[in-house]
Amino acid sequence: MMFVTLYLSSSLLLALHALAAAASGAVDIAVYWGQNASEGTLGETCGTGLYTYVNLAFLSTFGASRAPLLNLAGHCDAASGACASLAADVASCQSAGIKVLLSIGGGATGGYNLSSPADAQAVAAYIWDSFLGGSAATPRPLGDAVLDGVDFDIEAPSPHYDDLARSLTSLFTNGDAAGRKKKYVLAAAPQCPFPDASLGTALGTGLFDRVWVQFYNNPPCQYASGGDVGGLRSAWEQWTASLPSATVFLGLPASPDAAGGGFVDAETLVSEVLPVVESAANFGGVMLWSRSYDKDSGFSVKLHGILQNRDDQAKVMALEMVRAKRNIGIGADTTSTYFAQWLYEHLDQFCDSISDIQHGFCSLSLAQHAADGASPQMTGAHGRSAIGSQFGGAVLDATVQGEATTTASRKSIM
Repeated sequence: MMFVTLYLSSSLLLALHALAAAASGAVDIAVYWGQNASEGTLGETCGTGLYTYVNLAFLSTFGASRAPLLNLAGHCDAASGACASLAADVASCQSAGIKVLLSIGGGATGGYNLSSPADAQAVAAYIWDSFLGGSAATPRPLGDAVLDGVDFDIEAPSPHYDDLARSLTSLFTNGDAAGRKKKYVLAAAPQCPFPDASLGTALGTGLFDRVWVQFYNNPPCQYASGGDVGGLRSAWEQWTASLPSATVFLGLPASPDAAGGGFVDAETLVSEVLPVVESAANFGGVMLWSRSYDKDSGFSVKLHGILQNRDDQAKVMALEMVRAKRNIGIGADTTSTYFAQWLYEHLDQFCDSISDIQHGFCSLSLAQHAADGASPQMTGAHGRSAIGSQFGGAVLDATVQGEATTTASRKSIM
């Protein structure tokens, strides 16, 4: 196993760290849990370490004088109080830094709608007291668990969800009876045709923190087999532009069986779709329907593995670029712009010299998003690192300014 040791300045190490984060960044994944007992427990789901958000699906009955009902399918019977045992699992998830949200609505039978602003306010009060920071409800369906927010998965057009969003936000802001305040998340899962027929008005309030847009079951805006990302790109740009204050996730089925269309395998997601969506400043990650399908297909495991490999290769590239700058004799009187130009003009030469990584990954990563014809950009988890400008300036110039005491080693990637 080969090791190459480079002596790097502290500023260079910081820049390399930034490049590594941008090159993969371990994309955050939100997942829906609760509609299939075979998916395992909530605690097991969080214990995988695969997810950042778990949406409990669903509060499927509410509004218009209906008795609210939490439907967690084969996991537990909320009406009998059996779901109170989930409090320990919720606490376990939260202790691991995972946000657990209550998802309301869904496509299953049960029935839900809001008949008036007052009805929306009443539903908000029920959710607050039963699942969040309120205390009026006794007993609470999930015991003493205090969830991290509410997700709107509204599949039937109905008015007053904007009123519900406002009422919940007001409760979030005011805090509990003791005046304690927690940062709650307000999320939504609209369909990808813009604007969404069910949630367009609610999203227009600008109150939502996380929006996982469902890019499936909608051929005009989902990924088309054969590599056509045109419809997805157009819809994605509309959604991200319309929600500047929200973090937007790409919603996908976790297997071909999870939806009627729109499945993208993990390899294609990384090579063809993520480059399209990552460039948005408010890109947040991927949402999957659902945990049961993900468990069966292993989709998120594959995705994390591919992204980790991409991260490792990007680190090797960064170190090799530092060495390349030295080897071609660029001195302190030359600029990073010059090196970016050299690199762009000698991609094959540079990439052929790195035996540790695939030539295709190297050349594609550097050339794919060339800016101004000379500043190759490396897109990443949040699409914010440019090799030609940020990397070329911060990392490569750092080597000219002088080597310090920190040692960095890189291991060949097998």
